[in-house]
Amino acid sequence: MYNFIRIGTVGFPSSKYLDIFKFEKINKLTFIIFESEINGLDDLYKAAEFFKINIEDKIEVKYVRQTWLHKQFMRVINKFFKSELLFYYLSGLHFSLKKNVSEDDILWTGDNDFENTNRYVKCIKKNFNNFLIRTYKETRHRVDNYEKNALDYADLLVLPNNAYFDFFKELYNLDLQDKSIIADLDWRYSGNIKYLNKLKVEKLSQIDGKFHVCILAGRVIWDKNEKRSANRYYYVDTIKKLIDLGIIVHIHARVIIKSNDNPIYEKNNPYELLVKTGKVFIEDMTLYAGSKDYDVLKSYDAGLLHPLIDDTEENIKVKKFQEINIPNRFYEYTMAGVMSIVEKGAGYEMEKIINDNDFGIVYDNEDDLKSKIEQHKNKYKKFDFSFDQLLSKILHSLDKNKESKK
Repeated sequence: MYNFIRIGTVGFPSSKYLDIFKFEKINKLTFIIFESEINGLDDLYKAAEFFKINIEDKIEVKYVRQTWLHKQFMRVINKFFKSELLFYYLSGLHFSLKKNVSEDDILWTGDNDFENTNRYVKCIKKNFNNFLIRTYKETRHRVDNYEKNALDYADLLVLPNNAYFDFFKELYNLDLQDKSIIADLDWRYSGNIKYLNKLKVEKLSQIDGKFHVCILAGRVIWDKNEKRSANRYYYVDTIKKLIDLGIIVHIHARVIIKSNDNPIYEKNNPYELLVKTGKVFIEDMTLYAGSKDYDVLKSYDAGLLHPLIDDTEENIKVKKFQEINIPNRFYEYTMAGVMSIVEKGAGYEMEKIINDNDFGIVYDNEDDLKSKIEQHKNKYKKFDFSFDQLLSKILHSLDKNKESKK
């Protein structure tokens, strides 16, 4: 029997963790999260209620509470001292782990470079002898000692695909194959996949004869020169190409962000200007198990992935990551029976999945896109990118590790 202590950001969708109930070997999962992460568990609780699962049988949550003063100290350390040790202790995480971790517990940290969790891994390993798993996804192609330490000190890495090995080898000269398994933390809860496979929804295209494409995104930006993400969340140019082909576009984003640097975008939201064409719609969407918005998502023909990143020197750190990235939304689209659309060159690992499964469109130009839309109309496939497969691989690795110690 294994007890897991999950440390750090929860990540969407948190409902995926309900797959632990499929495994007798998993006794308990404890989340140790900061109070600011509390909303990240909403999806987990809603899914448990919908599927009538008693969460308390296997899941508990412990919160790391921080005072205002703690947060100010951490900002100063983050900006000026760059000290993993100070950051780790002042965060309050060490004391929470001391209180809640037993010697046989499996520690599990995740998941991205922007969450500060890379900073905790080395300190956790130096203070606890427990086996430590690190699931990892979003990063950038630039040397970061916190990231190197996280990769180096983890006992088991869970990486989305084999391309990450060369990516990190080039940055840190680390050979990670022997301590890694290939699985994606963005895989969905198996129960929700089965539910959506059975959900019958008529496509909008069958009603009005037009091809409907959605953009499902956490954020959409006005200005393609935004620095952290280059232009990977800028869809204006791509939308213009789509509506020129007579395609209807539906934007579902948590937030549409205007530029802080470019004054031409301060007053004129380019997405609202596109709405005036009558071919673009900006709509709310909240996805959780049983949500009626899944009926809406299933009614679309296709979903757009990240656009092609402009090939400039300043974009190279983002571009190299996007080449190997499988976007979170791909699994949401696929689960809902919505094919993905991506421009050729935007991400070769994503292209590979689409081509290998013959579900989705990789296009060169507008004419190629128009032709492939005609070829792929009404195509539908079922896939099983389910989180229980990730858990199976982790349990297999833990069993092997236990056997090797006998």
